[in-house]
Amino acid sequence: MRIEIQVDQDCKEPKVLIITDQMTEEVKELIQKLSNDVPQMLIGHWEDQAEPVSPEEIIRVYAASGKVYAVTEQKEYILRMRLYEAEKRLNKKIFVRISQSEIINLKRSNGLI
Repeated sequence: MRIEIQVDQDCKEPKVLIITDQMTEEVKELIQKLSNDVPQMLIGHWEDQAEPVSPEEIIRVYAASGKVYAVTEQKEYILRMRLYEAEKRLNKKIFVRISQSEIINLKRSNGLI
């Protein structure tokens, strides 16, 4: 893969252009990585209320007893999604799956492993 960068003083917003002869797995993976850079907010449920949970606040996400939980310093939320769905929404550079049932935030783990 070749990478070419052009600096244009008139450009107000970065633009990515992919030129290829066919859609390959490498191209699909690149598109996914580029589009996933913006962390997505998760909705956590606590005491019958839905609250937005910022991924930066999450220490760990785990599955137990058929439910998925997101743990922050303040609360433990129930997420109404499967663990793999939460994993897709989290930044792969920061969040790592350490087992079949747990994902941790490397920046916030503080020796939990």
